[in-house]
Amino acid sequence: MKRAFLIILLVLQSIIVTAQIPTGYYNNANNFTGTALRQALHDIIDNHTVKSYSSLYTHFATTDIKNNGLIWDIYSDNPGGTPPY
Repeated sequence: MKRAFLIILLVLQSIIVTAQIPTGYYNNANNFTGTALRQALHDIIDNHTVKSYSSLYTHFATTDIKNNGLIWDIYSDNPGGTPPY
C-alpha cells in the first residue's frame, strides 16, 4: 500500500514539474476582472492550432518525446522502472 502511494506521488510530482505554465503566459491578463479578464484570456489562446483527436498519435512524437527518444505514455509510465509494454 505504501509503495503504491509513493508511486502515485512520484507520478503526480513528475506531471507537476513538467507541466508548468510558460513564464509570462498570463501577463496580459493581470489586473483584470469580469469581461476584461475574459477578453484577455480569450486573446491569449485565440491563435491556437486545433489538433484532431485522431491525429494525436502523430503529435505525441513531438509533444511527448522523452530524453531517451521514446514517446511518453502518461497512462502506463513507470517512473524509475520499466514500463509494462
